Amino acid sequence: MSELTDEFVVNAEALAKLFDCTPRRVWQFAKEDLPKNDRGEYPLIECVVWYIRKLKGKHANIVSIDEARQRKINAEASLAELALAKEQENTIAISDHGEVIGSLGDIIRGRLLVLPSKLAPALALESKQGLCKQIIEDEIRSTLAEIARLVPDDGSGSRESKAGKKKTSKTVSSAA
Repeated sequence: MSELTDEFVVNAEALAKLFDCTPRRVWQFAKEDLPKNDRGEYPLIECVVWYIRKLKGKHANIVSIDEARQRKINAEASLAELALAKEQENTIAISDHGEVIGSLGDIIRGRLLVLPSKLAPALALESKQGLCKQIIEDEIRSTLAEIARLVPDDGSGSRESKAGKKKTSKTVSSAA
């Protein structure tokens, strides 16, 4: 290919006519890595290949009208599904999510901190490993049941009111 490019060199004006632009634009292309030799001439074939690649990259982001319509339909469907989920109360606001997670953290922290003082007397009296295990498992199940009351897992989508959350936080504080 270098044999062909050495034979076919043109100046900026000829390349501008071929690219349907001005010689000034060709000089700008040269600053963008358009192939050019030391004498200010342009190897024709290399420049055409470079320009084609540049045009392909430039038009690579163009979306057909059918693709645009499909994307719009998909976006509208997603919005409709989100509105339906909101209407059915299957979604939760981000601010409410923070409150729920905070309440869960408070419950878990409170229940874990109280475990040693609550379980130590009962475990100290037991000599059988099976009974000790049962006491610990019962307390873990109790904690999980309290968490389940805060966030129902029945798929109903209903959430406790803020008053219910306040009630939960009172439960945590009394456990601590």
